[in-house]
Amino acid sequence: MTVHHLRARLAALDTQILQQRRALDELEQSRSDVERELFATATYDVLTLPVEITTEIFLVCHATGPSLLLPHGKHHGTPAPLVLSAVCRGWRTIAHATPALWDSFRVDFQKFTSNTEAADILIDSWLARAQPHPLSLELQCLEVQGSFASVKALTHRWSQQIRSLTLVILADVHELGFDLAAFPILESVMLCCATSISPSIPVGVFQNAPLLHDIQLGWSLYPRQFQFDWEWKRLTKFSGKLDSMELFALAPALVELTCTFLPALDASLVVTQHLTLESLTVADDDGDESLDVLQYLTLPALRRLDIFDSKDNHDSLRLFLARSSPPLISIIVEMNEVCLDQWRKSLLIVASTLERVELHGVHDSDAHQSLTDDFIRPLSDKCLTIQSLTLKSAGECNADILMRLLYALSNRALKSFTFLWDLPPLLEQTAYENEILDTLSGHLCRLSRAGMDIYFGTEDKNYITE
Repeated sequence: MTVHHLRARLAALDTQILQQRRALDELEQSRSDVERELFATATYDVLTLPVEITTEIFLVCHATGPSLLLPHGKHHGTPAPLVLSAVCRGWRTIAHATPALWDSFRVDFQKFTSNTEAADILIDSWLARAQPHPLSLELQCLEVQGSFASVKALTHRWSQQIRSLTLVILADVHELGFDLAAFPILESVMLCCATSISPSIPVGVFQNAPLLHDIQLGWSLYPRQFQFDWEWKRLTKFSGKLDSMELFALAPALVELTCTFLPALDASLVVTQHLTLESLTVADDDGDESLDVLQYLTLPALRRLDIFDSKDNHDSLRLFLARSSPPLISIIVEMNEVCLDQWRKSLLIVASTLERVELHGVHDSDAHQSLTDDFIRPLSDKCLTIQSLTLKSAGECNADILMRLLYALSNRALKSFTFLWDLPPLLEQTAYENEILDTLSGHLCRLSRAGMDIYFGTEDKNYITE
């Protein structure tokens, strides 16, 4: 082919390419026109839902807890109400007309240190949409200057509408002037304040809070550091440190208590009876040496007992249960492997009512053997009411011992079994039990198919499926 023909052919191809590009541009323009028209006229299924259903969907999106408010421009973790409001005009109208979406938030005022006025505007516009719903506020201020004034102004401005209040502040709480403000619907308060409050000079707070019945004190705060004008007899729930037994006398209606016991030198430590307490959690203190509070209590109405305490308190537990004779249905304890027999004696006292047992800290196969032969099996012979058993272990598992335990309990009232390790379990261990030779996984799946609810693995993953 001559040079002339080749040049003619190249020119023809260039012309065809140009024509195709023009056609493609026309098609893309047509597509954009149709897309624009579609967006202007189309109705999406989700937008045709009744307002009531859309509102319920919004509330489910918001149900994970109080929203964290951040300064403008920080989009990480944008609160659900703001995300929903930004989708379209219809959703914004629905969101702004749903007070329950805006009735709670948490804010760290240190994030607004450069512009506290912006924080006040954002918070007030948020809370204005919550009216007339009761409010649940979580406020943190670890700097006294600047933002502390915003915390004080905010709580006073909305005091009539606050039902639940959490305060983490690096200052004495009396500086907030809560003794002067009215909190007519306040029910629950959590305070973490500076430790400069003198124990010998009680601080007056919430003097006009007729519904307050739930108090949580954090850091190094004690009940006697606060002077409440509302009557202590209304208190039903308390969480914090105790330095005496005075609370049990002041709060005869107390139902739920979570405490660490750090008695003062002048505390009177006689055995105290409380007639309404149903739930007691004894926590271990990370710093000071706490004292076993069980040896000073008689609780005949107790239904739930959780002992997260590293001390060897098996003997006081037995004496406490014998002294109280409570209708206990749930117990969580840190096990001492040397004293399994003592633990068994303790739980046999409440065997007729006990439904849930959770044991922590059984670390090796010898302990599992002792747990089965000296503790669980004798307990199961007399206690037919245990429906849920949880064992938490950091050690290895002996498949034969564990299967002996589960098959022994499978014909009892036990409906749920949980075994948690720090590391993934070895499911291919073999065990001969119930006249069947199978792997650990096989036995557990068989028990699961028979109706037992089994969780077997780590905190994050259940390795057993039917």
